[in-house]
Amino acid sequence: MGKRWLWAMVAVVFLAFVARLLFIDKQSLRGDEGLSVIYAGSSLPEIIRVTRFVSGHPPLFYSTLHFWQALAGDSELSVRFFALWWSVLAVALVFAMGRMLFGPGAGFWAALLTAINSFYIMHAQDIRVYSMLVAASVLSCILFWRALSFGRRRDWVRYALSGLFLTYAHYFGAFVIAAHAALFVWVQVEQRGRWLPGLVSFGGIGAGLAPWLWLARTVVTGNHGPGAQALGLLGMFRQCALTFGVGYWMESWGHMGLSVAMILLLAWGVRQAWRYSQRGMGLVGLVIATPLLMLYVVSFSRPIFRDRYLAFSAPAYHLLWGTGLAGLLVRPQKSVRRAIFGIALVFLLATSGYALVRYYTAPAYFKSPDWRGALSFVNEHVMAGDAVISNHHDQAVLYYYAGSDLYVLPSGERPDAEFTVGELENLRADQDRIWLLPDRARLWDREGLVEHWLGENTEPVLEASWRDVSVLLYHTPRLYTQEMTQLDARVGKDIALLGYIVRNSQGQAVECLEVHPGELVRLTVYWQTDAPLDEDYIVFVHLLDPTGWLRGQQDNQPRQGTFPTRAWTRGDLVVDRYQVVLAGDAPAGEYTIEIGMYRPTDGARLATSGADADMENSRVLLRGHVVVR
Repeated sequence: MGKRWLWAMVAVVFLAFVARLLFIDKQSLRGDEGLSVIYAGSSLPEIIRVTRFVSGHPPLFYSTLHFWQALAGDSELSVRFFALWWSVLAVALVFAMGRMLFGPGAGFWAALLTAINSFYIMHAQDIRVYSMLVAASVLSCILFWRALSFGRRRDWVRYALSGLFLTYAHYFGAFVIAAHAALFVWVQVEQRGRWLPGLVSFGGIGAGLAPWLWLARTVVTGNHGPGAQALGLLGMFRQCALTFGVGYWMESWGHMGLSVAMILLLAWGVRQAWRYSQRGMGLVGLVIATPLLMLYVVSFSRPIFRDRYLAFSAPAYHLLWGTGLAGLLVRPQKSVRRAIFGIALVFLLATSGYALVRYYTAPAYFKSPDWRGALSFVNEHVMAGDAVISNHHDQAVLYYYAGSDLYVLPSGERPDAEFTVGELENLRADQDRIWLLPDRARLWDREGLVEHWLGENTEPVLEASWRDVSVLLYHTPRLYTQEMTQLDARVGKDIALLGYIVRNSQGQAVECLEVHPGELVRLTVYWQTDAPLDEDYIVFVHLLDPTGWLRGQQDNQPRQGTFPTRAWTRGDLVVDRYQVVLAGDAPAGEYTIEIGMYRPTDGARLATSGADADMENSRVLLRGHVVVR
């Protein structure tokens, strides 16, 4: 290899490294990344057990990550760096494979496109198996080509070892081995060559993988998780051409046009590759076609397609695109070829660059909620004895939460509602505060049971949000009955207003709340009925300035209209929250809160009684708790 290509590849590899390192720890670990770190942090026997019975992946990735974490730690940067260096290695290997099959120009352009493609970069910043899988796939192709070309025993041994590495990294790596086997048969039939060394090598791969396939047969034949697509063969190919050519594409425009353009460029690359080396084109074509066909056959039993499942074949696409670009420079003196080369190169670089910038900056491309921010808040504010509930099985929660009192409810994908409610009742009886990380996507708690039950049986005091994740805090009766200011007041004949709490924006009970115009006044009132009620009343909560003028109000049925008074049960404590917006032109001074109920039919207030009631005006007045600055 000449110095020109050597220095060009040094520059491309450096570019690949920088592109993969840039913003590598900007986003929180997603759930599957958290799972990788947790699995890899286990002992090797536990990793074997998990990959046999739980995980859908062979043990190689978690085992190698286990030793990496022991060496480099399990911070976001260190664990993702493990994926990064496999991806950078893949860029160099793509050049080596392209140079070997179609010449250094093809290898260079393929490596350059690989270096800046957001598909590779996303997986280089994602601690899962896919960047290792890409590198292992290209390495196995290189060693297979050498074994096929030279036929030496040591070459077939090296290939067999690389094939075992590939298939123990991901089960679908066997699709690449199948592509190699198809080309091997073609070449041997065509040339009447030596069959034995290759057959022994393929047999060694199969024999080495077979015991594990038997041990892990339950997960090998199981499902591959939610989110897989049911696509036809053409749909799979078109999606791969788009994702591998441009990168992950979340825009609402351009899907069809970009995929067609990438397929046309691919067709040109096929032509150029065939003219350069028919056998080389056979290898690259089979690495693309064989996995697609095999995945298509598997999909007859269940939806299984995800573009990342075919990540091992992505370099083959780039080798064809790179070969197409190199082919346009064969006769650079022709102005038409130079123009087409320039247009094709600008198109490939521009689309990949646009997708990469969007991946770095656009929220639509972010792969995970902001678990880091949400759990940092919880870790900072959680108190001894608090319970923290996650009602979905996202392993990133386990990675970021620093405490040990984490409850996952419901406990399975098909929750037992009775068991879940029993656990919630135990927590309410034993804890003062309960934190919840709600599953708003309803992936596990499909009915929203946990959030609904806590909203009805405890007091929600705080909700804070980060990107795609919220944190809720509830006070149980053990705590809010101590915080409550008690009242001696009745509304109507059968309803008792037992007390109230004024809370600040952090959910803390305060004696006096200082606010500014336009801000919220948060009030919780506690009701109880002595008898069944035969009418649905409206609660009013009004903010009155020092002159008695109304400066903010919230009128609705209890609990924002979700718990009408006719649904109340005798003796039950009803926790009723209000967030009243103070008028923007509210004057400074000490404000009064007035509370009561009225009939919706005629607006007549219910009479009030008791030591804390303003019976003349049918209301209860709370003074000295709100000061406007």
